[in-house]
Amino acid sequence: MIEFVALVVTYGTVKRKENLISTIQSALTQGANKVFVLSNGVQYDIDLVLTSEFNNKVQLIKYEENLGSAAGFTGGLREIFNCKEISDDTFILILDDDVNVEPNFLTNLTNLEKSQSNTHVWSMLRLGRDHTFDDKTDKSINYYFNSIAGFTLKSRLFPLKKERENPSIAKMIFAPWAGIVLQKKLLKDIVLPTSDYFVYEDDSQFCLNLRKKNIQILKSNSLLLSEISNSWFEDKNKNSGYKIFYESKNDDQLGRFLYMIRNNVYLIRENKLVTNNLVYIFNILIFVVFGFLTYGNFHFKSFERLKLIIGAINDGWQGKLGKNVKWKL
Repeated sequence: MIEFVALVVTYGTVKRKENLISTIQSALTQGANKVFVLSNGVQYDIDLVLTSEFNNKVQLIKYEENLGSAAGFTGGLREIFNCKEISDDTFILILDDDVNVEPNFLTNLTNLEKSQSNTHVWSMLRLGRDHTFDDKTDKSINYYFNSIAGFTLKSRLFPLKKERENPSIAKMIFAPWAGIVLQKKLLKDIVLPTSDYFVYEDDSQFCLNLRKKNIQILKSNSLLLSEISNSWFEDKNKNSGYKIFYESKNDDQLGRFLYMIRNNVYLIRENKLVTNNLVYIFNILIFVVFGFLTYGNFHFKSFERLKLIIGAINDGWQGKLGKNVKWKL
């Protein structure tokens, strides 16, 4: 019988407490032996909350300040890897603090594992947002060559996808941290992302590191997550991150978009996904100009934000990573 533990990374104020409790409870309900919670600079008494709600079923890993998702998820994985009580065959389910594990997780994972002989990890399907199974094709690595934030002119005009061998099992190039399911023993060979990413694209680096070890990322429509809250890059009206970036009335949340852009530029260049510098620069130019013309409206504030995007691209190009104190999250 498959056994698994869960890793939940949380941060922020007491407003996130109820979602965190729901996430932990969903993992335990679906059969987790233990839930490791990494507190990334949480601003309330999380020790008291976890003790009163879950007694000894949760193990807390506490960082006094928010060191970012890169340090949070990799730190949590290292803690589990070094835990001698957890066998190498145990699975690790990685979660954000605002998702729920849907019913029949353990049964479905057990059945899926029986059907696979290759070395792999799973990426769970996010209900309502993940459209992987809307068609029967998967993106190839070529789709991301010379791309910025997933955009290339070539892939827009001629999508580089291939027919799925098994309609119910997708093969992914990238997947978010939340919903990754892997056996502990795989961590022996995988290089974990540098904490210099701080936030965003650290999960993409992890996926590329899996790929370098010939470990596939698989997705099934029977391993499901439901989300409790909206992501930063889409509001209640499902507006895009670019639109929110340019039309936001204050600067408090601009950093998320800037970190994503900066880190993506670094990721693509560092992992040799730039095959033609001229094409890459052309794609960046189209991406930047299109975003400005579509959402900038030529206001003074928009020009200031355009400069921020160009600066973020330059930082990524130069490999200037880490926390930027000017970028608010």
